[in-house]
Amino acid sequence: MAEATTAIQDAQTSLSNATTLVQAADSATALIAPAAAAVETATTTAAAAATAVTTQEAVVTQAVTTEAAAQTAVTTATAAVTAQTAVVATETTTLTTLQNTPSDSKTYTTDGYVAPVAPETPTVTTTTLPTMWDAATKIQTPFDIKMGNTVYEGQGTASQIFVTSKATITFGTGDFNWWDFPTGAHISVYGSDFMSAGPGASITVTTTETTLAVDWDLHRFGDNNGPLTNVNWTMTVNPTTGEWTGVGTVAGNTTNLYNGPRIGVREAAGQPVKTMTNVTNENLTAQIATQTAVVATETAELNTLTAAQSAATTELATAQSTLTTETQTLSNLQAEKTTADAAVVSTTAVLTQVTNDAATATSAANAALNTANTLADIAVEKSTQVASVVATAVSQLPVVQPQQPTPPQSDSSSSTPTEPANPGTPTSPSDGTPTTPPQTNSESPSNPLPPTEPEPQPDSPSQSEGQEQSQEPSEDEAQNQESNQESDQNPESPDEQESTDDTPEQDENNTSDDDTDSSEDSSEEPTDSEEEQQTTDPESPETDPEQSGETDESQSESNTEESEQPQSEEQEQDNPLEETSSDNTPDEVISEALADGKLTDEEKAAVVEALVSNLEPGEAVSAEALQEAGLTYEDLPPQTPVDVRTDENGNPVIIEAEVAAALVLLENPAELIGAIFDDPGQVLTALGNIGADMSPEEREEATKMVVATVIAAGAALNAVGAAVGGSSAPSGGGSSNSGGGAPSGDSKAVRRRKP
Repeated sequence: MAEATTAIQDAQTSLSNATTLVQAADSATALIAPAAAAVETATTTAAAAATAVTTQEAVVTQAVTTEAAAQTAVTTATAAVTAQTAVVATETTTLTTLQNTPSDSKTYTTDGYVAPVAPETPTVTTTTLPTMWDAATKIQTPFDIKMGNTVYEGQGTASQIFVTSKATITFGTGDFNWWDFPTGAHISVYGSDFMSAGPGASITVTTTETTLAVDWDLHRFGDNNGPLTNVNWTMTVNPTTGEWTGVGTVAGNTTNLYNGPRIGVREAAGQPVKTMTNVTNENLTAQIATQTAVVATETAELNTLTAAQSAATTELATAQSTLTTETQTLSNLQAEKTTADAAVVSTTAVLTQVTNDAATATSAANAALNTANTLADIAVEKSTQVASVVATAVSQLPVVQPQQPTPPQSDSSSSTPTEPANPGTPTSPSDGTPTTPPQTNSESPSNPLPPTEPEPQPDSPSQSEGQEQSQEPSEDEAQNQESNQESDQNPESPDEQESTDDTPEQDENNTSDDDTDSSEDSSEEPTDSEEEQQTTDPESPETDPEQSGETDESQSESNTEESEQPQSEEQEQDNPLEETSSDNTPDEVISEALADGKLTDEEKAAVVEALVSNLEPGEAVSAEALQEAGLTYEDLPPQTPVDVRTDENGNPVIIEAEVAAALVLLENPAELIGAIFDDPGQVLTALGNIGADMSPEEREEATKMVVATVIAAGAALNAVGAAVGGSSAPSGGGSSNSGGGAPSGDSKAVRRRKP
């Protein structure tokens, strides 16, 4: 038994642990839905952020395109302005040259010449050449000069440009031929046989980034004191191409020159000398007017292009500002998308963790349930072993045959006794003299007790009635029990037994439902003894000599006793508790009983009577009514139908109060195990009615979920119940009768209902 108890406790502990783990699994599983919702929300937010980023990227792309187009427009406009500026500068230079050209001058321009753009602040370099008679000096220029198809270098020692004392410029070699044009490439500004020696004579070279000017102050060769001849040559050179244009002027002595003057240009050796163009005042004035108009036109175009450039620059600034704003917006949206993506990752990780935790908790709960099932099986096995041992021990005990209860047909309240009553010795209902049957031992029904001598009876019925009324209820019970035992042994006198059972004192003391049922059985099926009493009672005054001498009061009392039997039976059917008023409703009775907040035994009995007295066939006392009245199932008569609950389909579950009270034990395993030894009969009733408080559908499902402790306790109880049933008499004993004479054990097995 100790091992079985330990196994049951282990099963209970394992079941408790499993229940805790199942609750933990449920709690862990409950976290999945919020985590999944968080993931869904984060995913939705991330998707919205991604859409916003994609949209903004398109906006930024358009802004970039717009900005690039604006930049291109600005570049184009700037290039146009630059080009037009060069044109204006060229035309302006040409105009300036014309304006600075003296009358009677000579000019020459190469075919590919394009006027260069002069710097706003030119760098001027002036060099005075040494005195020369028949000689040439190499000069330095910041640019190269093109003659024909040859570009002659003008920088450093490699310079190929020479200035002679004969008012000529030669290229490649310093050719100072004084009698004719030089044979190579050269420019003869005012060629003759000159020398730079003598008073006032000199040769000066001046250069800028785009110009070369040579100023000769010369004497005729050998005439140191002769007049000076001033020759000036100014040329503008395009530094990029070397193409050029030049203007030559002459002042001073122009007569009596030696072999001259010679004016012209030979672009390459072997080519003829090309003449220069003479510039007169009339031609010069016309050229200046024409060039002035050209400069004005080109300047207007430059202004238009400059305005376009300014507009393009403004558009570019706007496009750049828009691009900056949209790019910043895109950056912000990308940051939000990054945050949203991180939220998706984090919430997904939480969901994964929660899901894993739920799976782990569920696995642990399943493992714990498996362990609980295993321990339950062990508990069942141990309890079965205990049951086997107890059964073996019980089988070795001496068998004591219990006294069989009197069959229903032998019951004085339901059938005719086996031996007919003696009609020759009728008994008057007023005769209070009982006969005492032999007493029996309730623990050993087979051993009858010695008979008890009857008590002396008074001579008159009135005295007998007074004595009965003065007896205490316990003495009446003993007297009724003795009368019942005598009735069993002497069936010839059932009238006395019936009279004894129907005394008011007995009705007051036997208010249980068993007594009521016995009275109902007696009223529904009258016995032969009652029929005999009904036929013999009217003759009692004639056959009993003692009744003839009674006073009028005794006669009236005798008539009252004659009509007491049917009246008592009717009261037992309609209202077993005489103290409960038939005029009060059950609610009124309950309200009066609970008025002071306490229930005495008498008030409790009154409340019970109020609840059960008006039940119609098929009706039951509800558990809510019991709770409101402050009663329990144990307070009701055992066979009272009670509505314990309503199943899922709305069907009431009705069982007997005795069963409902026993089933309460199953709600507390500790009390159940304790009751095994304290009240095994109650435990057997509970276990024998497991599932009685379920509907058929619920019972079918519940059979699959039997708690391990109940199974183990049931096995142990079966063993103890077998031992108890084999070694003790039936509950209530076979020698005591209740109410109408039926055995008390029979009242629990049979309950006669009204049709």
